[in-house]
Amino acid sequence: PVLKDGDFCLTESRAITKYICRKYKPELLGVGNLEGSAMVDVWLEVEAHHYRPLIEAVLMEIRIRPIFGQRVDERAVEENIDKLKKVLDVYESRLSSSKYLAGDF
Repeated sequence: PVLKDGDFCLTESRAITKYICRKYKPELLGVGNLEGSAMVDVWLEVEAHHYRPLIEAVLMEIRIRPIFGQRVDERAVEENIDKLKKVLDVYESRLSSSKYLAGDF
């Protein structure tokens, strides 16, 4: 993805998302609240390193490979779904104590 805002051009979905939030809704990133902002960063990192790779691996197997006539590796799907469930358990645990992953804002 690419965002062009006047003469400014930005790539990478997370950078684009943060830019838009900073420009229009900085409170969503906890701007002005050091601890809140740090918690947003933590959960963005969790998504980037723990959730996204697993969901992408599952989607590659069940959506992309069939488009190209490739065989779905059911074992890989099951293994990644099992790992994904553990990540979602962490999310669920966090959401049982706060409105959003980064807190109540």
